[in-house]
This record gives sequence, C-alpha cells and structure tokens, in this order.
Amino acid sequence: MTLPTLSKGQNIPLPNDIVRVDIVLGWTESEIEIDASALLLRADGKVGSDGDFVFYNQPESPDGSVRFLGASATEEGAQARIAIELAVVPENVHTVALAGSLGAGTFGELGKLTFRVVDGAGQSLAEYVTADAATESAFVFGEVYRRGGDWKVRAVGKAGIPDWPV
Repeated sequence: MTLPTLSKGQNIPLPNDIVRVDIVLGWTESEIEIDASALLLRADGKVGSDGDFVFYNQPESPDGSVRFLGASATEEGAQARIAIELAVVPENVHTVALAGSLGAGTFGELGKLTFRVVDGAGQSLAEYVTADAATESAFVFGEVYRRGGDWKVRAVGKAGIPDWPV
C-alpha cells in the first residue's frame, strides 16, 4: 500500500475500522525541542476546559482519549508522538488539532517538518511534509476531525491557530 502524501489543506478519510491513531510530529534539527500538543476542540473551534489541552506537562485528556507519548531523537532528527483513541473521544469533541510551540527560535530553523498518521499496528496512513515555516513560534501541523460520523485527517501547516472546520 502506498502511503498517501498530503498537500497543505488536503484531507483524507481514515479507514472505518481504525480505533486508534498515533500522530508523529517530526523535525530535522534535533537540538531544538518542540513542545508538541493536542487541543480537543468543540464544534465552535474552542477547547471546553484546560483539560482539553494535552502536552508534556498534562500528558492525558481527562477521558484518556488523547495521550502525549513523549519525544525522542530519530535518524532524521527528532519526533514527538501523540495517541488518539478515536472510539473514546467524547462526542462534543469535533477536532483534535496537533500543534507545536517553541520556547526560543522559529519553526523556520527546524528544517523539514512532518505530520504522520500511524494506525495502532504501526502502519502509516498518511504523511504531510513541509519546509514552508519561517518566523513562526507556534505551528499547527494537522488535525484529526469528525465529519458526518467519520474520522478524517487534514494537513494544516500554518502558524498559530487557523480557522478550524465546523
């Protein structure tokens, strides 16, 4: 099976039998650390509470549906991994936004950025690669969202918080 490569703004449906996905955010400059996070967004594009912000210092959503699994060095640079248990995500959560922020420096200094979606068995489902970042200190890699009862993945590749689909 050929791994779907997404373009900025492109989305694809996830297979209906997928119950868990891991999101792998990658960058080539391993000396710079990204604070990876997931935001559980309601239909209005906002988080319901502080618990809907998952990151290294709050590694799990209150319901356990989204978990920060940590960051590590790789042959290509570094990566952070976030797990999403699709069947457990509350009905009022429409989008899980996958983002990163930097304490110092810019995303343009990180080289190639990747957003990869992997199923529970480790099979890659989609990948978005960009080198478009410039002066951003916060960057949204992509999102996993619900549309008509089905789960989809979208490549975002934007600074800050973009307009989320509702």
